[in-house]
Amino acid sequence: SEMQDVEKALAKIEATKQRQIISTKYVDNVRGGESEMQDVERALAKIEATKQQQIISPIESNEYFRCVMCGREGFRSAHEFGTHVAFCDGTPFQNGASKPSVVSQESEKEDDDSYDIASVSYEPYAMLEDRIRKDIYAQPQVLNDVYTEEYDPTENYVDQTLSPSSRSNDNHKNDCKNGKKYDDDNEAAYIWNGTGPFLIEAATPRTPYGVPSLADADALSRYQMLHDDEEVDADLVLEVLRYISSSSHGDGAVLVFLPGWAEIADLQSMLETTPPFNDRTKYQVLPLHSGISSREQRRVFQKPPFKTCRKIILSTNVAETSITIADVAFVIDSGRVKEKGYDPHLKSGTLAPTWISRASAKQRRGRAGRTRAGVCFHLFSRERYANMKPYLESELLRTPLEEICLQCKKLGLADGGPDDINSITNFLGRALSEPHPKSITNAISLLTSIGAMDAATQALTPLGERLADLTLEPRVGKMLIWSHLLGVARDASTMAVAMSHKSPFVVPPTRYRKAANIARMSLTRGTESDQMTAAIALDRWNHIRTQGGNSYGRANSGHGGAAYKFCSVNYLGVSTLQMLSDLRKNVANELSWMGFPSLTQLDSYHNQHIERRGMGCFHSTSTSIPLLQASICVGLFPNIAVRRQGDVNFMTADKRKAKVHRSSINYGSEQLLGKKCTARKDDLEMVIFGELVMGTHSFTVSDTSRLVSPMALLLLCGSLEIRPAVFEKDHNCNESGDDHEYDHKNNDKMNNQAVLTIDGWISYVVDSPTAQLLGLLRKRLDAAFLHFVKFPKSGIFRLTAEEHDAVHLLACILCSAHDEIITPRA
Repeated sequence: SEMQDVEKALAKIEATKQRQIISTKYVDNVRGGESEMQDVERALAKIEATKQQQIISPIESNEYFRCVMCGREGFRSAHEFGTHVAFCDGTPFQNGASKPSVVSQESEKEDDDSYDIASVSYEPYAMLEDRIRKDIYAQPQVLNDVYTEEYDPTENYVDQTLSPSSRSNDNHKNDCKNGKKYDDDNEAAYIWNGTGPFLIEAATPRTPYGVPSLADADALSRYQMLHDDEEVDADLVLEVLRYISSSSHGDGAVLVFLPGWAEIADLQSMLETTPPFNDRTKYQVLPLHSGISSREQRRVFQKPPFKTCRKIILSTNVAETSITIADVAFVIDSGRVKEKGYDPHLKSGTLAPTWISRASAKQRRGRAGRTRAGVCFHLFSRERYANMKPYLESELLRTPLEEICLQCKKLGLADGGPDDINSITNFLGRALSEPHPKSITNAISLLTSIGAMDAATQALTPLGERLADLTLEPRVGKMLIWSHLLGVARDASTMAVAMSHKSPFVVPPTRYRKAANIARMSLTRGTESDQMTAAIALDRWNHIRTQGGNSYGRANSGHGGAAYKFCSVNYLGVSTLQMLSDLRKNVANELSWMGFPSLTQLDSYHNQHIERRGMGCFHSTSTSIPLLQASICVGLFPNIAVRRQGDVNFMTADKRKAKVHRSSINYGSEQLLGKKCTARKDDLEMVIFGELVMGTHSFTVSDTSRLVSPMALLLLCGSLEIRPAVFEKDHNCNESGDDHEYDHKNNDKMNNQAVLTIDGWISYVVDSPTAQLLGLLRKRLDAAFLHFVKFPKSGIFRLTAEEHDAVHLLACILCSAHDEIITPRA
C-alpha cells in the first residue's frame, strides 16, 4: 500500500512536470513557475526518503541472482538485482571491498549466506546516477561548454514575454474552452499554436553536467550501431516530418538540409510514394539545388496551391545563407554538406560529404522562423556538435593558389625569388589562415610548367603578365591566347567562359533524366567534348536570341519564345546562359585592352578556321574540331589520362586510376570513353579533363574531351625529349639458326628509330627524320607564340617567314591527323 501511494505521488508529479514548460538556454530571462518547481523538489525528496525506508520482500524461492559482469552473488530480490545490473560498470567484486551497487551493507555475517533484511538500505536513484556519472565523466566541462554559449538576441526565435507557467496555463485553458480533455500522458497534447515555443523543454540538458542521461546515451549508442551516421538517415527524416505533421498546425513550410542532389532525389522519391506526403493537396515537395533551373528555384518562394498544403523544401546549403524563405517554420538539419576542397598531396580537388561547422549549424537554425516562430531539429548528437569545426575553413585552404600567386606577383606583394624574404611562400605564410606549403609549391610548379613564371627567379614571364590581366584561370587563359594562332579565337572564348564559370545544363528531375541526356547528346555534334558542347549550346541560344531580342519570352512571343523553348527542350539554364554571354563580352574587352584583335572580327587570321554559321552548325568532320581540341589540350595539360586496349579505367600522369564522371557527355556504355577501350594494341586512347575529383570511393574526371590525335601533345604541350630508340633483342623470334639473317634485315630499321617523350611520361616511337622535323617545328611554334604574346597588336604579321609557315603547317598537320583516325571509324 505504501508503494502504491508512492507511485500515485510520482504520477501526479510527472503530470505537473508535463504541464510545466521548463526554461532553457533560449529563455534564460523568463521568470515564473519557480514555486511549483520547489514544491516538486520537496515532494521528490520526501518520496526518496520514503523509498529508503521501504523494505522490499525477497523472492520466496531457493534460487539466487549472480551478476556475470562483476561476479557479485547473493542478491535476494529481483528489484535489487535489476537495479545493480542497470548501473554495473563491470568492476570485479571482492568480499570486504566497497560494493559499486545499489545496496550498502552495514553488517554481514561471514558464516551465513543470507542477508539481514533490516540492515539493507537503498540509495536514492537520483543520487546514485549522479555519483556514477561523476565517475564516468571525469571532465564534464568539455561537453558542458556546448550549452554555455553566450545568449545571442539576434537568433532568438522564442517568445520570451510569457513565462513557462503562463504559457502552459493558457494552453490548458484554451483546450478546455474548445472542449478538449487535457491529456497529461500524451506528448502530442502540446499542440504548437504557431506563435509560442514548441516543446522547448526537450532541449534542456537532462543532467547537471550538460551530458545526456544514461538512457539517452544507451539509445544513441544503439542507433549508431544500426546506422552509419556518415550517411543521411532518410527514414529518420521521414519520421521527423511525421512528428511535425502530428504535433503542430498551420501552414509553416519545412526546410530540410541535405548534402547533395543524390540525397535530395532519393528523399523526394520516398516522400512521393509514402502516405500522407504523397497527397499533393496537403504536401508540396520541392527540390532546391544550384543546378536546377531558375524557374524551379523560384517555386520555393511561391505559396502552395492550397491553403491546407504544406511545403517541404529539400535543399543543399544554398538555402543556408544565399536565400531566405519567409514561410519556413521548421528546419531539419542533417548536419551534412558536400564541401569542395583541395588536396595538395594529391594535387586534385575533393568533393565529399562532411560534417558542417558549428557556425553553419547555428546559421541553419536561424532559417527557422525568420518572420514567425520556428523550430529546428538537428539530426546529430550533442557530442557530435561539440566535435564539429567552429567555422568553415578559409578559401586559401580549399582552392588551388595559381591565380593568387599571379596576382601577388602582378601587384608587387611578393616580388622576390624563392629564397628571398619577400617570396610568395613567405607572403602567403603570413595570412591569418596559412595555406599548406605544398599548395603553394604546387601552384608555383604549375605556373612554371605553362611558362607563366621563371623557375629560377619566380618572376612573371610575358605570358604570365598577360594571364594576370585576364579574369580566367591561368591554364584557360593560355588556351585562349593559343586559339588566336590556331584561328579559332571566337569559339575558344565561348569554351573558356564555360570552363571558368559552370555548365549551362541544369540538373533534371529523376523522371526526366533520360530525356535530358538525349537532348544534351543532340548538341554534341560528334565532338565528344563537354567544353565544345557547352559552347555550341551558348552559340545557338545567342543566335536565336539576337534574331528576336528578349530571351525570357514565352512560347507565344515570337523569337524570344523560341529562345526560351530552346532552353526548356534542351534542359539549359537561361540565367546561366545569360551569365556566360556577359562573361564572354568581358573577356573580349580584356583582350582588346591588351591589344589582341577583336573576337567578333571574323575575316581576320585569328578566326580563319571557324564555322561562319556558328558552332551550332558543327558536324563530325568540321575543320574547327581538331583545332579546338588542340587549344583545349594546350590549356588543360597536364590533365591528360590514357588507357590501353581492354582497360576500363584511365591512368593520369600521377598514376591514379579514374573513370569519367557521370555528368560528362562521355559517360555511359553508349559512349566510346564510357565503355571498355577498343583501341588497337599499340595505341593509346586519351582524354583531356578539366578536373580530377576524389569522391567517396574513387577518382573521377569531369569536363572531358576525347583527344583523337597525339599531334597536339607532341607539338604544343609540356617538354619534348627526343632520344634514339633502343630495342631489346627477342631471342624467341627465330630459333632455327637464322638470327644473323633476321638481325641483318631489321638492324637498319631499328637504328633509324627515335623516341619522343612528353614530360617523361607519354612516349611515341617514330623514324629519326620525322622526329627531327617535329622537334624543329616545335621550336618555331614556341618562338611564334612568344612573339605573339609580346606584341599582340602586330599579330602574326610580326612573325618571321619560318614562324609564319610553322603556324600554317600546324593547322594542316592537326586536321590531317584527325581525319586519318576519324575516317576509318566512320
